[in-house]
Parts: sequence; structure tokens; C-alpha cells
Amino acid sequence: LRKVTRHVSDVLNGRVTLDLHDNTEGEISILQNELAKMSAALLHQKEEATRGRTLLKDALSDISHQIKTPITSVVMLNDLLLSTPVSPDKQREFLTRMQAQHLRISWLVEALLKLSKLDAGSVQLHMQPVPIETLCAHALLPLADWIRRREVCVQQAEMEGLTLYCDAGWMAEALMNILKNCIEHTGPGKHV
Repeated sequence: LRKVTRHVSDVLNGRVTLDLHDNTEGEISILQNELAKMSAALLHQKEEATRGRTLLKDALSDISHQIKTPITSVVMLNDLLLSTPVSPDKQREFLTRMQAQHLRISWLVEALLKLSKLDAGSVQLHMQPVPIETLCAHALLPLADWIRRREVCVQQAEMEGLTLYCDAGWMAEALMNILKNCIEHTGPGKHV
């Protein structure tokens, strides 16, 4: 009984030990084996919680970093509009690009809020069939200026009629991250 009590005390104080198995017969032996199983389950839950916290921290850091790019783009386009005389067509193009970056910032802020909800266990994904062409278009739109500046050619395979069952916003963001990394590591005149 002292051994079982010491083990329970260790578990309660965060010192999970699994050395409690007893091959003898009797009620105490059964209790020891069940406590060993419970300790193993608690250790597994603790490891999963730690892993989940690390993933959440990395995701929050990644999104925070991603917000800087569209903000920089909006500031740059705004400065150009204010400091350089441009034609009405060019103004419209800049404003359209700024609007796309604004939408991206809004989506990223929403993603931060969703991650907070995910951490709280209250997030819901909106799963539905989404045309892959639509996902690609949404993923490429915020990158269009960057693709032009880097002089990279992005080629898209034929995907008419193909759909993916997913949350469109999250999947487009994931696809955009992959494309962004590909473009970043592709030289001028090269193809993605």
C-alpha cells in the first residue's frame, strides 16, 4: 500500500513513473497494474498537450510573420499613389492590389482568431467541395505582384472539374504558403 500511495503521490506531483507492475495475485496487484495503465495514459496526454502547444505557438508565429508581407505591400502601394503622378488606370490597378492585400490581412487576422478558438476547442471548419481551380486562384491572387517582380512564371495544370473536400480559406492559405516558398526559391525566368 505504501508503494501504491507513493506512486499516486508521484503522479499527482508530475513525476510519472511506470514502475508499478506487480506480477503477484490479489487486489493490491490489480490496483497497481491499473495505476500503471493510468500513469501511462496521463503521460501520453501530457506529451500530446505539449506537442499541441508547440504546434499552436509555431502557427501563431507563422501567421504573425505572414501579416508583415501584405502590410508592407499596402504601404508601398500607398506611398507610390501619394508620391508619384499616375494615370487613372494605374491608380485603379494599385487600389485593386491594395484591396487584395487588405483582404489577405483580414483573412490572416481571422486565422489568428480561429487559432485562438482552436486552442480553446471551439473552432469549426467549413468543409465543402471546392473546385481546385478556385483554390489556386485564391492562393495566387495575393502573390500576383510578387510573382511579377520576381519574374517567375507560374504554370497551372488542367484541373477543370476537379474538387477537393476542404475548408476553402484554410486550404487556400496552405496552398499560398507552399507557392510563396516555391516562388521565393525560384530564380527569375524560372517556372513554378
